[in-house]
Amino acid sequence: MRSTFKATVKMLLRTPGAIVWALAFPILMATLFMFMFGALTTFTEWDNIRSTTAKKIKYLFTFPFFMLTYIPIALIALVKKAAWKPIRHSISVDVAEFSEAEGVRLSSK
Repeated sequence: MRSTFKATVKMLLRTPGAIVWALAFPILMATLFMFMFGALTTFTEWDNIRSTTAKKIKYLFTFPFFMLTYIPIALIALVKKAAWKPIRHSISVDVAEFSEAEGVRLSSK
């Protein structure tokens, strides 16, 4: 198994066109896959998405590229050590106060 992998890598390194396709084809297929899922979701939730028809179509085509931005984030996360930094909370607000500030009325039971 290991020797097969090594032989495949050596063959790819000798052929520059193969390197490009070995890197580009998975990204191309991932983009197409995300476009299909975006289209499926958009068309099944068409009435629930509050936007104009033109924006829905535009976002349908830009969604895969937005999702591709996850690739560098995931690669950096593999090599960078993450550190947890606590967030100090200095105020206390309950749901009713927050809803009043936002202008939303909660129904009481």
